[in-house]
Amino acid sequence: MEQPVLAVVEAGDADDVAALAGYARLAGLTVSAQPSGHGATGDVDGVILLRTGRLDGVDIRPGQRSVRVGAGVKWDRELTAASPHGLTGLAGSSPVPSVIGYTLGGGLSWFGRRHGFAADSVRALDVVDAGGAGPGSPPTPTPTCSGRCVAVAATSPW
Repeated sequence: MEQPVLAVVEAGDADDVAALAGYARLAGLTVSAQPSGHGATGDVDGVILLRTGRLDGVDIRPGQRSVRVGAGVKWDRELTAASPHGLTGLAGSSPVPSVIGYTLGGGLSWFGRRHGFAADSVRALDVVDAGGAGPGSPPTPTPTCSGRCVAVAATSPW
């Protein structure tokens, strides 16, 4: 697949994402996030492609029965880390997609009848908005955005 992008950015942390979003907004450019699983798209002509593969932290919290993952973590890594603690995730049939891309993109697990969509289990998100305001920052003034807006932003140009 050809991806005729303007530039590719491999973000290492939320500060990188915030800096890119702020720059793109000031420059009038579009950013498209690309999950590290099978989320590639050809609809990226002239955009800055944000690759999330280096955002790969996994923090298992057995006492809370939860996990905190970076945007680049694939399901195989999350499941391998959670299993020794008697935990799993609401993954689909493939270990390849990123946890975040799958979850915010409407992923439905084998456990879906009992637990719902993967997104139903999300307790919190650290979000960088299109203006570059990152986690813990006041949001950039924009029109009101529902949770669906966040889901779309995970895999669409902004």
